[in-house]
Amino acid sequence: MILVKGVQLARTASWKVRDELSLSDHKYIHTQLGISVQNHTYTRFKTAYGGRRKFSMHFRKEIPQIQQQLLDFNTREHLDETKSFLQRAIFRCCQKAYKLKKSQTIFKGHLVVTRARY
Repeated sequence: MILVKGVQLARTASWKVRDELSLSDHKYIHTQLGISVQNHTYTRFKTAYGGRRKFSMHFRKEIPQIQQQLLDFNTREHLDETKSFLQRAIFRCCQKAYKLKKSQTIFKGHLVVTRARY
């Protein structure tokens, strides 16, 4: 199911009257909706059920590398790389220490709905 405001629908919808013969006085109207939809999934961890000790044990192994990168940075790009490395290290340690929650999905892609009615 997709929820769309009327203005957005009006911008993405196109329609035309078909020239097909029918058994009634009405003609078919071909309506096409071009709606862009996005899909994002993200991982969530069950932290309420323990695993903190296991996380800290794994994270301690990463600390020397993180400290070295923090001491060595001198440009903004290098700081961004260090931040990304820190985020990946935390994520890896969480994967080793915690169970996964069911992830929520937000869709991404391009949806085209075609209907014919009279």
